[in-house]
Amino acid sequence: MRPRRQSIVIQRRDFIAIIFLAALVLAVFWRAALGGIFYFGDISQLHYPLRSAYAQELRRLSLPLWTPHVLAGYPLLAEGQLGALYPPNLILHALLPVPIALNLFVLGHFLLAAAGAYAFARRMGLYRIVALCCGLVYALGGFLVAHLNHVNIVACAAWLPWLFLLVDRLVISEPSPRRIRDALLLALVTGLEFLAGHPQIALLSLLAVLAYGMYLALAVRPPARRLVLFALSLLLGVALAGAQLVPSYELTQLSVRSEGLDPAFFTSFSLHPLYLVSLLWPFVLGNPYPNASVELVAYVGWLPLLLALSAPFLTGRPVWGALRPVRRAWFFAALALLGVALAVGRWNPAYMALLRLPVLNLFRVPARYLYLFSFATSMLAGLGLAAVLQRLRGVTHDAVDERGWLVVAGAVVLTLLAVGPVSNADNLVAMWRWLPLVFGLAAVTWLIWNLVARGSSYSVRSTVAVVLAVVDLITFNSVYNLTYNQTLPLEEFQSPPCSLSFFRTQPGVYRLYTHEEIVPVLSVMRESYYPNLSLIHGLSAANGVFPLVPARYARYLERMTPQMLDLLGVKYFLIPQVLPVDEASEFYDLQNPFALNPVGRVTRLAPTVVAAVEVESFISHSVDWPDGQAVAEIVLRGTEGEERMITLRAGWHTAEWAYDRSDVSRVIRHRQAPVARSWPARSGFPPETHTGYTYRARFSLPGTLKLDAVEVRPLVPLAFVRIERLILVDDSGGRQQLSQLVNMGDHTLCYRSEDVAIYHNHDALPRVFVVHDAQAVPDDEEAIRMLRDLDFDPRAKVLLAAEEVVTSQPATVGADRAELVTYDTRVVEVEVEAASGGYLVLTDAWYPGWRVWVDGQEAPLLRADLVFRAVRLDAGKHLVEFVYEPQSFRVGLLVSAAALLLLSALGMLGWLAGRPSDVRGAA
Repeated sequence: MRPRRQSIVIQRRDFIAIIFLAALVLAVFWRAALGGIFYFGDISQLHYPLRSAYAQELRRLSLPLWTPHVLAGYPLLAEGQLGALYPPNLILHALLPVPIALNLFVLGHFLLAAAGAYAFARRMGLYRIVALCCGLVYALGGFLVAHLNHVNIVACAAWLPWLFLLVDRLVISEPSPRRIRDALLLALVTGLEFLAGHPQIALLSLLAVLAYGMYLALAVRPPARRLVLFALSLLLGVALAGAQLVPSYELTQLSVRSEGLDPAFFTSFSLHPLYLVSLLWPFVLGNPYPNASVELVAYVGWLPLLLALSAPFLTGRPVWGALRPVRRAWFFAALALLGVALAVGRWNPAYMALLRLPVLNLFRVPARYLYLFSFATSMLAGLGLAAVLQRLRGVTHDAVDERGWLVVAGAVVLTLLAVGPVSNADNLVAMWRWLPLVFGLAAVTWLIWNLVARGSSYSVRSTVAVVLAVVDLITFNSVYNLTYNQTLPLEEFQSPPCSLSFFRTQPGVYRLYTHEEIVPVLSVMRESYYPNLSLIHGLSAANGVFPLVPARYARYLERMTPQMLDLLGVKYFLIPQVLPVDEASEFYDLQNPFALNPVGRVTRLAPTVVAAVEVESFISHSVDWPDGQAVAEIVLRGTEGEERMITLRAGWHTAEWAYDRSDVSRVIRHRQAPVARSWPARSGFPPETHTGYTYRARFSLPGTLKLDAVEVRPLVPLAFVRIERLILVDDSGGRQQLSQLVNMGDHTLCYRSEDVAIYHNHDALPRVFVVHDAQAVPDDEEAIRMLRDLDFDPRAKVLLAAEEVVTSQPATVGADRAELVTYDTRVVEVEVEAASGGYLVLTDAWYPGWRVWVDGQEAPLLRADLVFRAVRLDAGKHLVEFVYEPQSFRVGLLVSAAALLLLSALGMLGWLAGRPSDVRGAA
């Protein structure tokens, strides 16, 4: 019984060590552990929006196969980064609010990574204190910490040590029925790896464990059937993720990446060889935000790095286990070197060969190969530490007593007390100008002490080593905790945008489009519904940011004209605001590329008879301008060279847009001109809610003018005068807008704050409408050319893919009706009344898996105007139903189910094989 009792003690101590390691990791992220919410970077811009939509679907007992709220519709599950089928996501988001679930997801996977590295180190025969060091270096080293806001990368990376552990056990363990269990666990963990949400990291993990398995096979030459079991486990694991991988493959084939990556894009975020100095001096460029990309970080600490470098040369003695440590050390050294060689990307001439390798050629960011370096270095650090300590006196057991653990805990507490109160990252970065010298000197001193000196106890030396690594990495993490990994209180993180109240009052089904000229701060992103953020609030946006955007839709957006914006149903165009407000920022803040801004330019048009002109405008920064001050001259040029001059004056024809704001109304020197429109606004310092105004003035001409050009000359700074509409009135009272005569949009300001300016697009088309004329186009390029043609009218004609049958019938003007009855994520119902045969156009994205029924009978779904959906209708009343039933998800689900059944069968065989023979015989 003694060996059994000893085994129980070992397990209990390992459990205590893992708890100690978990407490250490949570102490480093103490702000999040105490309720702060991670929010920076991709968390706010990608993961929180995606998971908000995901949680809404889970509450409906559904999966987010499709969302209509980004990119005119998008297959959310197929995109992959959400990890919609990953069990931790399913559990957390079904039970908890999204921000809390997301925080627990991040923290949980850091703990999983630390525990996995510890467990694998123990599997390699390393002592607990050494295994603790491995877990510490992997979980709190630069790669995982810098990628914290890439939560799916953290999730995938957390499983890598467990994969190595299971491969090690499967390939080189003594023959036993447990091999079947290990094979099943390997398959399950491989499936989880591919469900966690980052295909690139999952693929690198698979390649790494394949290499490790092959290396072990060469080293110990196991029976062939064991290698077959190893390969089968990995294949079944990938198949388990089929419900995710098959839809993702379909989306990849339709995305911009299916066309191949441009070499410059493929090698973007390459690690410059000179930046390898950051392995010793992590903040050599200063504050990591915004001076350094998180993609280029792989700091592991001075002592762990020195131990890793020395491990292959010092590791000679066996510890325990079936494989000599020196052989493992050389494998991890090769893996680390490979990671660095690939991470330098464009500076490695051989790297471009990856462009010819299927699957790998779909991924950019060479620096992510530092993932392999990070894991390999953490294991090498442990192997090196064990080798150095073993040179003392042939230690063959854990000799660290409780005092050593208390010293490590005390070092953690003292370090956190030293760096925790610092609230300015620049102050910590300033400390890091000299801290590398301290950590480097301490690491070299420790190494020399252990290689040369004799007499000190194993406990003292190992405790000092862990303390050095802990203090180094906690101090390193403290900088990231104030930059990329900072937190917000839950209430502040969840506070709704001020502009949301405006959109909640707007009727109908419509889309937003956010101008992406700048990357603003988070508060501005929220207010301007920067791509993806509309998902949080259930608003529909025409743009979105994903690695896999359907290629046709990407081309549509890249070459979009005002008329194409109208066809997309964009009712509101949003411009993130730049502060402080000066002439340059004021010009940008209201610069709408889809609307005409005639100030400071000559606008030419087809000859048009004009008897009067109406001007809708406003001015800004104008409190010191008196009544009657001229702000602009409008020159009307006739076809015969004649000119008419109109002078726009403050207080008479136009006025300050923020006229009612308290600091303006007290001192403004001109009167308020006749108001054309008023709209909600918020501006000033501090921001104040008030009304914004646009003003109207009418100018009658002496007689008529056959106009062919309009010039607006600003008499004040260009940015401070805005003309939204210039309406030309002929002698019979007919009105035409200058913007529409030159094929620009009719956009007027309808909301403005310190964070966002919102334009109302009065030309936006409805989500559904009937068209009677159709034309087949031979290819996508021709479709784009015709959509951009100034004479093309999407209200009158629909462009269909070349393979579609085209029939056209004359329309009965004004007799068509199309009305949305149901507009849900996967079902759209439309009641239609067509005066004659034609096409119902739904300006949601066409995508495989969408089907359509007309009056209960399935009909062909047509791809219309390059990216939208349409269906052929006869004259009369119809009920049209569009339904999303993706075949790719069904196929993937069958693959996953088949893999699960096979794993269950193997598990049953393993269980039967492990039962005593007399029990099996009785059965």
